[in-house]
Amino acid sequence: MASNELWMVDSYGCAYSLSTHSRSTAGWQLRDNYAGTGNLQLKRLSAGQGSVWGVGYDHQVYIFVHSSDIPIRNIEETYENQRWNPKNGFCARLLPSDRWAWSSKNGLKLRQIPEIKLPSVHWAWEYDWHIDSTIDGEYAGTEGWTYAVDFPAVYTPGKRWNSCVRRRRWICHRCYASCDRWAQICDGNTDAGGAQVLFSDITMGGWQMWDNDSGTHSVWAVTVDGKMMFRLGVMRDNPEGNGWQTVETPSQVLQLSCGPSSLVWAVLWEGILLMRLEVNRRCPQGRGWCEVSPPEHEFGVVQVAVGTRVIWTVTSDGKVWFRTGVIPSCPAGVSWVEMPVRLMMLSVAPDDQVWAIERQRRSLYIREGIDSSELGGRSWKLVALTPDRKVDGRKMVGAQEQDGGIENVEELVNFLRVNDGRRDGESGGHDTESEDSEKSMIAKAEGWSKMDEELESKEGYGGSRMMREAYKEVGVWDAEDYNREAMAQRERPLDESSSLSSSVGEDGGDSFECDVSLWTWVSAGACCVDWSNPPSWLASSRGGVNKKTAREMMRQSASESPWHRNIARQLAELAQKERQGFEHYPQATDQQEMWVRKGSLQWWRDWAPHKWVPVEVELEQVKGHEGRKEALLFLYYRMGSTPKYLHVVVRDVTIFVPILSHTRHTFAVYTPESTRARWPVRLATRTEEELRDWLAVLTLAVCQTRGLSKQPSASAFWSVTCCGDVFVCDPPTHQEDLQKPPPADELFWRQVGGHLRLVETGAGGVVWGLGYDNTPWVYTGGYGGGFLQGLLGSLDDMGIQTDHMRVDLYENQRWNPITGYTARGLLTDRYMWSDKSGLIERNKDSVRPPSPLWCWDSDWSVDFAVPGGTDKEGWQYAADFPASYHGSKTIKDFVRRRRWERYCKLVTSGPWREVPPFPLLDISIRPDPSHVSQHRSNSDTIALWAISVNGDVLCRLGVTRENTIGESWHHVPTDQPFISLSVGRKGQVWAVSSNGAAFLRQGLSANCSTGTHWELICTPARQQFCQVSVGDCTVCCVDKQGNLWLREGLENGGTSGNGWNLISGNVRKVSVGPVDQIWAIADHVQGTMSLSRGTVAHRAGAGTASPAGARWEYGIGGGWDHVSVRGFLQNPPRVDEVKSADNLVILSSPGSGSNSQSAVTLSIAC
Repeated sequence: MASNELWMVDSYGCAYSLSTHSRSTAGWQLRDNYAGTGNLQLKRLSAGQGSVWGVGYDHQVYIFVHSSDIPIRNIEETYENQRWNPKNGFCARLLPSDRWAWSSKNGLKLRQIPEIKLPSVHWAWEYDWHIDSTIDGEYAGTEGWTYAVDFPAVYTPGKRWNSCVRRRRWICHRCYASCDRWAQICDGNTDAGGAQVLFSDITMGGWQMWDNDSGTHSVWAVTVDGKMMFRLGVMRDNPEGNGWQTVETPSQVLQLSCGPSSLVWAVLWEGILLMRLEVNRRCPQGRGWCEVSPPEHEFGVVQVAVGTRVIWTVTSDGKVWFRTGVIPSCPAGVSWVEMPVRLMMLSVAPDDQVWAIERQRRSLYIREGIDSSELGGRSWKLVALTPDRKVDGRKMVGAQEQDGGIENVEELVNFLRVNDGRRDGESGGHDTESEDSEKSMIAKAEGWSKMDEELESKEGYGGSRMMREAYKEVGVWDAEDYNREAMAQRERPLDESSSLSSSVGEDGGDSFECDVSLWTWVSAGACCVDWSNPPSWLASSRGGVNKKTAREMMRQSASESPWHRNIARQLAELAQKERQGFEHYPQATDQQEMWVRKGSLQWWRDWAPHKWVPVEVELEQVKGHEGRKEALLFLYYRMGSTPKYLHVVVRDVTIFVPILSHTRHTFAVYTPESTRARWPVRLATRTEEELRDWLAVLTLAVCQTRGLSKQPSASAFWSVTCCGDVFVCDPPTHQEDLQKPPPADELFWRQVGGHLRLVETGAGGVVWGLGYDNTPWVYTGGYGGGFLQGLLGSLDDMGIQTDHMRVDLYENQRWNPITGYTARGLLTDRYMWSDKSGLIERNKDSVRPPSPLWCWDSDWSVDFAVPGGTDKEGWQYAADFPASYHGSKTIKDFVRRRRWERYCKLVTSGPWREVPPFPLLDISIRPDPSHVSQHRSNSDTIALWAISVNGDVLCRLGVTRENTIGESWHHVPTDQPFISLSVGRKGQVWAVSSNGAAFLRQGLSANCSTGTHWELICTPARQQFCQVSVGDCTVCCVDKQGNLWLREGLENGGTSGNGWNLISGNVRKVSVGPVDQIWAIADHVQGTMSLSRGTVAHRAGAGTASPAGARWEYGIGGGWDHVSVRGFLQNPPRVDEVKSADNLVILSSPGSGSNSQSAVTLSIAC
């Protein structure tokens, strides 16, 4: 999916896009692919996330949908209904009061397969209609019938003696087939007189009002007769929308603009400005208008551009005005400020960056200096990159070299010499004068560079004129150098005092003609410029040597000069002479060094009276004669008048972990003894900064005493706490330790920078993670970030990481005959403001962000995207608390509730890199033993599978040890959404669907890495799975009740097994290693002193010989949410086993027998 692109229209009606990604060197790309016949010419367009809307010269609306690794794919369904009668059995003859024989799920709509049509000509059927063979995760047979007593009722797969009706579900997928080309929106809209509706302007935005996963947009348009229209149902899965809805306006509309949030402004033909009111998720088209006074100017407003916090307008004479004071509480702003510039039009990006087209030469400019403190910016910068219309539109046209210009005098001289030689060769002769004057040419170039550096900060045409004269003197000046001349104009201010309509030869010199497009429209709704790392075509470049380059050249030349080498040699000889005769003397200082860190903290006393006690803390580190470091942590406190102390040997510490608390800044110290007792040492600091400082110092001390390197090993364990903190554990490296690893409570865990919801490891040290907002991140190989920043890690591998989380609460009401629904409930009712369960009281004032690291990013708003639907005010109704809620009120509904949501944001740093552009629900990387790295190349691909937030299965292409981020996504079709998957060491892929069913991917081979179809695996009776993990010959699943199930029949080469075995309860998550070791997150663990929730546990004895293992060994906890051991190999396999695993071809399972839990093959080719 294309993102961060600037879109423009030239005077020929051609649309162009320009990438604004960091360090992008690509030029303008012609977007002329049209799904119809003939050539499409556009007048205006508006770009957004994933699509671009435009209006053509024929006044029709067109849409350009970007292609994506995940296709736009929707499912169509219909239900075949039958009733039983004594004569014919089950047949399509129904009672008059029954539903139709072919209907929707609720039976209220007639849906016959021949009458189900595609929405438009731009859609296509993926395959033929077929029967869905599952119901709530259970196999419904090859015919797919489900039975019930009557319509409607509860349907079950099995037929009973009282089953009088039955139905089955038919499904078919349709895909959008007009990606990466313009497609006309054909709705057949006509006005009251029957004439076709013609459009003159269009804008899109509003995606920030909605859930990021839905991809919903607000599309507004203006007709040629001044009417305003709103497009209904525009979202990622329905890019064309469902139709136009007329929006009432006080007068005829000339132009409108919609921001990324809820700002919608319009300009009337009279030059009056209107702002749309009450635009929100509940009513995206808004209600009512508010008139805003236009700028006090003799000419009226003809264009308005809206961003997130800014409003810009252009009057008919080209004057530009900026609206101040635009905030959420005052969206209309305060006053107008005039800008000293004349423009044709402008566009505002989602980050409030402004792009504009100059009025006379129609050149493109960008506003520099825009930030949160200066929304109006400081200066205009010319974008000198121009397209070449003569180049094929499918290629990058107008591309610029990455260097952006000549960087030093030597390159300039070579460039002039080459071009001069070309001119001489073309003329058929050789200029001997140029050979004789080579020294003078170099002197001219050096003089030009020096003078240009002096004039670097000055305004006007000085630098450009000097560059032109330098070229003239050597005879090189033609139309091909127009772009280089335009690059020099970037420093020229765009204001009334300078005219941009003059030609390059305005001083009486030679002028030239250049075929340059005149821009007529620009749309910045889909672009964002990172000024700390801008694209190469936007980075400032000049023909001469800049100051930074000059300093580097001087420093390099000085280090290579004879006088510099002579001084360095003399200093070295002097130092050697001073050391002569003193070699036998010992060192002046003792080799044993001590380092002490002191501070005042609070310690939680575990015995009566239980309370926080002030303590003086000392961390003592000693370096012995052998270079080995040891450390002790002392806690000094007083009991009455008696001084006492506690001490902890830092080498014995297994983890320092922060504890979530809204009252104190607390962290815990675990040792093997306290881990078994579930009773750690808890310490509290005064501030969050002090807490982070102590955690960094203590973590560094443990790493030094244990001799650990900064970067985790490729076979490390990874885990995540409920607070999003990421921890890593380096397993033992000695061969004898691998045969018998230490107990789980003795492993040392250290924190890694970043904030994630889960982490998954795999072959070759490839590590991916997912944030709470489902953003995927890939591990860069560094160590540090967060509170470790600047102490342990390298800044080269660090990056800024952001995460978002939704916090919600419920408003509950009960109905009474007098006042209707009110906040007064019964004594036995839940709290009127509560959490989802109703057991905990929560209101808007008492709810805080999850931790001090989070901050609010939005205000409270009603959530309308609640399962079961809502009414127009967001309420859900039910007969009582708790019950099944629905979106429409009935006569039996006496209670109602609605969900309020608010988003918070966290910004931190860590060794993670974002993987755009899709949010993911789950990921899995094929495990592979690190011991066989010598048999594999760093360029060998590693299987990585994932699930998007809408349930689509994806396979990442191009993932290797050298390129851990991969190249692109490949979509793997499914008939229903999935929620979990796992890739085994042999390449097998297991998955769990949203209804709790298990699936196995069939047809995987070296020639078909994504397989051919999914095989349905029957689950245990009345159990729905929610997670799966696969090792070598072990497949484990966790159901929604917290039970851990093991697939049987895989030890002897079976591909799908023959049944399920219950191992244990009380399991939250499971991770199966490459040699079938089982690790899990236990939900409740009783220690010798306390109970913990969320504990890392290891299944002792689990392996290929005994897949189920013998017992659990508990490690760190509680408060853990995820663990991954899929990169750790406990017992290295033989090389021949690894080779056979690489050549494995997964075969189809044998036919199902009489066992109810045997595998069944789902013969659906995807």
